[in-house]
Amino acid sequence: MRVAIVTFYDNKERYILAGNRQRQSLMDVNFPMEDYYQFRNYAEIKSPTHQELPYAFKVKSIDKVRKMGYDIVIWFDSAIYAVKDFTHFIDHVKQHGNAFFDNIGFTIGSYTNDICLKKMRMARKTANQHPMIMACLMAFNFKDKKCKKMFKQFYDSAIPECFDGDWADHRHDQSAMSIILAKNKVKPLHPNNTFFAYTNHPGHLPHADTLCFLSQGY
Repeated sequence: MRVAIVTFYDNKERYILAGNRQRQSLMDVNFPMEDYYQFRNYAEIKSPTHQELPYAFKVKSIDKVRKMGYDIVIWFDSAIYAVKDFTHFIDHVKQHGNAFFDNIGFTIGSYTNDICLKKMRMARKTANQHPMIMACLMAFNFKDKKCKKMFKQFYDSAIPECFDGDWADHRHDQSAMSIILAKNKVKPLHPNNTFFAYTNHPGHLPHADTLCFLSQGY
C-alpha cells in the first residue's frame, strides 16, 4: 500500500520553523521523503484561503494526495513531528481503516456552533455525548470502504455552514470530522495511550511506549 504524509502552511516564520522540524523528524526515522508533501500555496491544492474558509486547505490537501494514487494519507499539522519509527501506526491504519484521536475532556458540543450542528443534522444533546477529535493528526485508508465514505462526507462538509465560525465556539474542520465519526460509529483513539500526544498533556503522562508522534508549540 502506498502511504503519504501531507501538510500545508503559509509563510509565517513559526510555521516554516515547525515545517522544517517536521521534515527533519521524518528523515530521522527513515520515512521515504518522496511520499511527504508540504503544500504552501492555496492555488496548487485548489483551496479557498484560510480567511475565506477556515481549514478547507486540510481537506483539499488530503484529496490532492489521494488523487495521486496513495492508499493511506496521513494529515499532519505543521506542529506534528515524529519521535520514532511509526510502522506500527501505519499497520494500525491498514487494519482499522483510519486513525483519529480523542481530544480528551471535550465533546463535539463543547466547540461546535448551532449552524454546523443543524447542517450536519445533530442535536446538541447528542453532540454533548460524543468526543471531539484533535484534527491536527488524522489518517485515512482509502482502501477501506467506510473510510472512503467518511472522507467524502468530510470533503462535502467543507462549506461555510460547517467550516466557518468564531474560534471561541467552533472548531471548523475538527467539528465536522468529529460529527462524521460519531454518525459512523467510529470511536477515536486515546492519544497518549496509543500513538500521539501533546508534549505535556496535563494528566496524561507518562506516554505509552507505542507513542511515535508529538505536537509541540512553534
